[in-house]
Amino acid sequence: MKNSKPFIKAIFIKFLNNEDTPVETKRLFNWAKKKDNAILFKALIKEHFVKNYQNNSFDVDKAYEYVLKQITEKSVKNKILPTQNFKFLKYAAVVIFFITTLFYSLSNKYLFVNEVNSTNQDFTSIKFNSDDPVFFQSLKDTSFFTSSGTHEIFINNGVLSIKDLALLNMPSPKCVIKVPYGNKINVLLHDNSLVNLNSGSTFVFPANFKDQLKRSVSIEGEGFFDVTHISNKPFEVITPYLKTSVYGTTFNIKSFREDSKSEVVLVNGSVGVNDLKSNSKPAILLPSQKATFNRDTSEKIRLNKVNVDSHISWRNNILTFDNISMHEIILTLQRSFNVEIDNRYKLLENKSFTGKFEKLNLELILKTFQAHTPFEYSIKRNKVIIDKPISEQL
Repeated sequence: MKNSKPFIKAIFIKFLNNEDTPVETKRLFNWAKKKDNAILFKALIKEHFVKNYQNNSFDVDKAYEYVLKQITEKSVKNKILPTQNFKFLKYAAVVIFFITTLFYSLSNKYLFVNEVNSTNQDFTSIKFNSDDPVFFQSLKDTSFFTSSGTHEIFINNGVLSIKDLALLNMPSPKCVIKVPYGNKINVLLHDNSLVNLNSGSTFVFPANFKDQLKRSVSIEGEGFFDVTHISNKPFEVITPYLKTSVYGTTFNIKSFREDSKSEVVLVNGSVGVNDLKSNSKPAILLPSQKATFNRDTSEKIRLNKVNVDSHISWRNNILTFDNISMHEIILTLQRSFNVEIDNRYKLLENKSFTGKFEKLNLELILKTFQAHTPFEYSIKRNKVIIDKPISEQL
């Protein structure tokens, strides 16, 4: 920048790289706090950001306020704790990522933090340890930093991945992804295992597995797992009712808290499935087998042969129902279309239906089932009411 004093620019760059001395920090602080220098300092901040991140759309005024606050806090710490400055230096690198996080968040219209209201019901969220959740659109390519500055999250073509910036020698944080109804997302884990998450799912996993003897993750909802085989570090998936031990394989897990049944369908490889409340040996699945656990009954895990495609077609936006009760179908439709379905025709609950729908259209699905078993329905915004056929209402 032509109009900024060279020594200020040099100190500012050193500050961003955590290489400034207490004297230089104080000098930068004294210069930056003067109103006459505000325009020059904002231009310097913008120059740094555009040069390094190729983005002109962030809010310069907010960025200026934030950077000035960081310089002020560092200057005060240097003054109060001159002999303990090394403690600050240990964590100072995180400040740089606070600044970068702010810049990127301000410039990204698909990303917002801690806005828990009706507007984010269509957004997927990710949360690291005690950080505030960050909400984003799973189909929009973006990237952002955690508020602690230790990790960067990327979303590319519907796949979320995490880069460990290795700023500090800290245990891997716990990540929680929540997928709202009507959405899906894929997660690439640290070991290159890929997890496809269905609507309404919550997935908990470590940012990396370096500190774990086992690669342990948990899910409430539905996910398709393609697990990378690592012989000395087994993989396990915990659901509210089951534990699935994985030996390098692909399989589907469905375990929603509101569903009475939990299911594991093996595509290939080998898995063992345990009821969490019993000490029995795991049920070992063969490819094309399904393990079913019904928490409302006392029966053990049941194994049976299935058509795998009907259980994993959701990954390709295809809904397949193979002799499924209307009660279960309603739960699936609510999650897939983000609607509330009020079934007032109770005789319909236990009737079973079969159908494959490659075009995800709620009304088309209801009309198809209606042709099989007569009933009435109405759709108003996000609410569906199913009622008795008119002949029974008279």
